Amino acid sequence: MKLSHFEVFYGLNPSSALDLAPILYVRRLSVKVEDMKNYLCKVHNEARQSITNINFKYKVQVDNHNIKVIFKVRDLV
Repeated sequence: MKLSHFEVFYGLNPSSALDLAPILYVRRLSVKVEDMKNYLCKVHNEARQSITNINFKYKVQVDNHNIKVIFKVRDLV
């Protein structure tokens, strides 16, 4: 699942710059607090899992390019 930074943080994507302005009311009034909390927890867990997977893939690529150098006695290093 590909999410934007706004969706991970706020739970929705802004459609314009005005959506980012501070407002006094909640945009999703019909959503229960528990449902919103569960939705945001799910989104955060998916984002965390995605970051972990990407970091693991990056580590595997870097480890494959790593060359182990073994020095012998009297080598000029």
